[in-house]
Amino acid sequence: MGARRDEGLKMTMMLWCGTTRRIHVSLDQGDTWNMAQLPSVGHEQFYSILAANDDLVFMHVDEPGDTGFGTIYTSDDRGIVYSKSLERHLYTTTGGETDFTNVTSLRGIYITSVLSEDNSIQSVITFDRGGEWVPLRKPKNTTCDSTARSKDECSLHIHASYSISQKLNVPMAPLSEPNAVGIVIAHGSVGGAISVMSPDVYISDDGGYTWARMLEGPHHYAILDSGGLIVAIEHTSQPVNVLEFSTDEGQCWYKYTFSKEPIFFTGLASEPGARSMNVSVWGFRGNFLSRKWVSYTIDFSQLLSRTCEEKDYTIWLAHSSDPSDPSDGCILGYKEQYRRLRKSSVCQNGRDYAVTKQPSVCPCTLQDFLCDFGYYRPENQSVCVEQPELKGHDLEFCLYGRRELLKTSGYRKIPGDKCSGGESPSREERDMKKKCTSNFLNPSQLVGDGDNRPGGDRLKMEKELEEKGLEMEEKVLETKKGFRPRRKGWSWR
Repeated sequence: MGARRDEGLKMTMMLWCGTTRRIHVSLDQGDTWNMAQLPSVGHEQFYSILAANDDLVFMHVDEPGDTGFGTIYTSDDRGIVYSKSLERHLYTTTGGETDFTNVTSLRGIYITSVLSEDNSIQSVITFDRGGEWVPLRKPKNTTCDSTARSKDECSLHIHASYSISQKLNVPMAPLSEPNAVGIVIAHGSVGGAISVMSPDVYISDDGGYTWARMLEGPHHYAILDSGGLIVAIEHTSQPVNVLEFSTDEGQCWYKYTFSKEPIFFTGLASEPGARSMNVSVWGFRGNFLSRKWVSYTIDFSQLLSRTCEEKDYTIWLAHSSDPSDPSDGCILGYKEQYRRLRKSSVCQNGRDYAVTKQPSVCPCTLQDFLCDFGYYRPENQSVCVEQPELKGHDLEFCLYGRRELLKTSGYRKIPGDKCSGGESPSREERDMKKKCTSNFLNPSQLVGDGDNRPGGDRLKMEKELEEKGLEMEEKVLETKKGFRPRRKGWSWR
C-alpha cells in the first residue's frame, strides 16, 4: 500500500504484462480499484508519492535507465487522472534522495530540484501546487557565483536532502512552520546551479517569492514563538559559545554568549511546533576519549517579556506581487489576508497565538487550471499543448469498470482551487456505456476490442488460469524509493 488519505484513498502496485507495473487506486477502502492514468514502469524503475493531501497527489515516475531523474505528475481529486507537472525531476535511484520540499508556512508552495542535461542541479519553486514551476529569484545585494553564465542573471538554489546525502557542508534542510506565516529558511547558493562550495543561509518572509541572505556560512537554525524569534548557531568544527538570535525575521542579529568555556557543538533543539521561547544547545568538552557532555537551555521569555498587543500586528496579503493588479494575491482561486507581527515589534506572540486569516474568492483565470490528461505546459509557456504521443487519439480510460471518454480543451481545475466565474475551459468525462477492465492507456491501445486488442493475451491467459483454479498474484514491497515487486507467481484460490 502506497498512500492513504482520511477519506480512504489507497494505492498499490500490480503486475500487468510481466515486465511492467502500474499504480491502481481505490477510493472505497479497497473494494474496487481503478488504474491511475500514469506511465507504466519497468522492474528497474519506481513510483514515489512525494506528497498527498485531501485533494491532490504529487507522484514521481522514474525515467528508464539509471538517469537519476523522472517526471512529477499531479492528480485530480480522485487520484486517478494525472497531468504532467515537472520534467527531469531529481530523484536518485541509488540513495532514493529527492529535494522535494513542502513549504508549510504558506499554502500551495513546493520547492524541488531538476537535473539539467549538463548534469547540473537547479532549484525550482511552484506557488500553485505544481501548475507552474519557476526558478527562485536572485536575492537582492548578492552576486552570481562561478556556476552562472552571466554575473547579473542567475537565481537562488536551495540545498536539501540530496546535498546532505552527498556530504556537502549543509547541516540542515529547509525549514518552515505552519504558524510562522511566510517564513522559509534554507541553505543555498546564488548562481546558475547548486554549488559544492560552502553555502550561506537565506530567508524568505513571503513564502519563497523573495529572498535575502540571512547568515554567512552554514548554520543550525530554529524558529521560536511562531516566527517572532529566530535562533542560529554556526556550524563549525571549532568549539563555540555564542548563539545568535533575531526578533525581526532575520534582518538584524544579536549575539548571546551562553557559556564562558566553548563547547564542541552537536545539536540545537527546540520544542516541536515553533511556539516555545526556549532553545537547548547540546555539545561536549574534552577530547574523543574523555568527552563531557553538556546542555544549555536559553529562555528568551526574559528578553521578550512584553506580550504582543493589537498595535504590534499588521494585515499582510499573501502571494502579493503587484498591488495595482485587481487579481493580486489570487492563488488557487482565492486571496488570503493574514494578521502578522510587525518586524519592528519586540514582544512575544505566546503559546496561545493562532494564525488569523481572511479569505476572499477570485474570478477564474487560466492560472487556476492544470494541463489536463494528455496535455502539458512546455518550459517557459503558460498555455497547455497536447502531448505528442497522444495527439490525434481519443482519450479513454477505465473508471469503476466502465469506459470513460475525456473531451477536453486541455485544462482541468487545480484540485482545491476555489475560484468562481471568469474563465471556464470546456471539459467532460462521458460514460461510453461499455464495460472495461484496467489496461494500458497508450496511443496504440486506444482502439480495438476482444482478444485482438492490446492486453488481449493477458486476458486470455487469465481466463485459462481461472478455469484451472489459479490466479495471478503480486506481492508488493514499499521502499524508500517507492514500490517494487517482492515476489510473483501462481497461487491456488
